[in-house]
Amino acid sequence: MFIASLEVATKHLHLADATDDVELRYDLIADAVGSGVSAFDTLGKELRRRYPSAIPNRPRNPFQ
Repeated sequence: MFIASLEVATKHLHLADATDDVELRYDLIADAVGSGVSAFDTLGKELRRRYPSAIPNRPRNPFQ
């Protein structure tokens, strides 16, 4: 699922490169970013499920 989501994001970026329509390009890039974020979120949740001792449910936020 992770790889498939990244492949979809890549296809959206290729389509964005191929269009002259600025609004469509913006939408395709926004979709690609959303797909990428979603893919990594799903990956993180699955890793946390498989390795609960290595990845806590409430990890410390390094950005605060």
